[in-house]
Amino acid sequence: IFDTQRKFLVALVSLLKGLGSLAIFMFLTAIGTAVPAARTVVFTLLSLTSLASVFSLKHLDRPLWHRFTWNNYKLLGAVIVGLALQLVVVYWPFLQSVFHTVSLQESDWLLILSFCALVVFCLEVVKYFMSNRRSYLM
Repeated sequence: IFDTQRKFLVALVSLLKGLGSLAIFMFLTAIGTAVPAARTVVFTLLSLTSLASVFSLKHLDRPLWHRFTWNNYKLLGAVIVGLALQLVVVYWPFLQSVFHTVSLQESDWLLILSFCALVVFCLEVVKYFMSNRRSYLM
């Protein structure tokens, strides 16, 4: 099912997510962020990077902005449900106690969304160089 390119991209995403999450956790705790808040940021970061990168990994020969990237409504629906569930786990008090999460601040969301964008950007750059560059942009 996975060819060499997909295996490489999955390894790249895993490495970026793993090292990035560790670095962000260490940075947040070093600047005095409470461990539960830093843990919630990393938990959300890992969830959302997975949801965001699935669109980039859908087609290795087309860019993310290509029209066929967004034509799978079941995938789009699954991502929306995943995002909604993540928000419920982070903001609903009952699930906060179950998952040991805390509500995130705007600055946390900015960090999370920036990291998600960085992962997707890196994927797109690697896809560009792995594919026929001319056909990739069309």
